Amino acid sequence: MAYKTVVVLVSESESAESCIEAAATIAKMEESHLIGVAITGVTRFLKETVTLDKDNPGIAPFLDVLRKRAGKLLEKFNKIVETIGVKSVETRALDNPFSRDAGLLGTCCDLLVLGQSDPSDSNSIESEITADLLTGSAYPVLMMPYKESFKKVGSHVLIAWDGSRESQRAIRDAIPFLQKAENVHLVTFSHGLQAEDLHRQSLADIQAYLMRYGVRVDVSERATNSDVGDALLMLISSTRSNLLVMGCYGHSPFREMVFGGVTRKILKTMNAPVLLSH
Repeated sequence: MAYKTVVVLVSESESAESCIEAAATIAKMEESHLIGVAITGVTRFLKETVTLDKDNPGIAPFLDVLRKRAGKLLEKFNKIVETIGVKSVETRALDNPFSRDAGLLGTCCDLLVLGQSDPSDSNSIESEITADLLTGSAYPVLMMPYKESFKKVGSHVLIAWDGSRESQRAIRDAIPFLQKAENVHLVTFSHGLQAEDLHRQSLADIQAYLMRYGVRVDVSERATNSDVGDALLMLISSTRSNLLVMGCYGHSPFREMVFGGVTRKILKTMNAPVLLSH
């Protein structure tokens, strides 16, 4: 199992460079094909100006500016990737990232890398893309923190486990990371209650499952009377983890994201890269 095709979203955000570096490092390690994608903003511009005809000569100069800006972002991507030494690379500038035919939702890949959107700007295009990708894509998303930079991703891994379908899928999606990690810790929270026998069996099963992939994992059950999201953030800091693996919960009716409480807390205040699967 490996990440043979990696896609990274190239943007103007503060996390853009760390996203490219992380994606390029993974691609080099996995001998993957790396695709750098920049969003032009053309589709959003047309919607905001209530213009239906994108071929209207009057708006052509505006669209040209947007596409040239995306092109400059991809030039920066190419320079970083060349320095790291990725062998198989391509770039794409997308007008509509949500198209299932020629957008991020329709791209076949094993891993998508993008940056945490600015927590203070819920109207940014990155925020809109994050919501749609986390619930609409068929692949795991590696999200890099908005301001913090991580030179290494995945050498010290923390897995948030609750036995759910999303949690199981996240572990399967993270196996390429887990196989190369120096240490892997899996934690489950019980809010002060003793785990039931069935729950303990699921912990034993997931430990045995990972062992068959050559992954040694330390398992712990923790009681907490506080918010699980807060408990996870503190555990990331105390264990110096540089990757959190977790399931992502949420629905997106009319593009309004309503994440589960833990997912929402982590996405807003993340202090390490997070691999999310829905």
